[in-house]
Amino acid sequence: MNEEEQKALDYHEAHKRKREAIESRADRMKFKKYTRKNIAEIRYFISGETLDKKVSISQADSENGSPQYGDMIARNPMNNEDQWLIAEDYFIENFELKEDED
Repeated sequence: MNEEEQKALDYHEAHKRKREAIESRADRMKFKKYTRKNIAEIRYFISGETLDKKVSISQADSENGSPQYGDMIARNPMNNEDQWLIAEDYFIENFELKEDED
């Protein structure tokens, strides 16, 4: 293979790798369905309660009136300072109480 052919091959290989990287990035940007592996620690939001700043509330939930009656507050069992609000409808659809295994 001469130098010109090698340059053409290198160009095409580089272009192929770039295209694969773009496709891979596009795939990583797609939302996929995952199941949860761990238990979440969740409590009720109490109407009138002033939430600590450590409780994250999404913009979408805020725009829908949260925090409000029926919403829940979740925390990371490994870091109790990591807390977030779960809107009532999402909670009802996606969570159920884990029964103790005594």
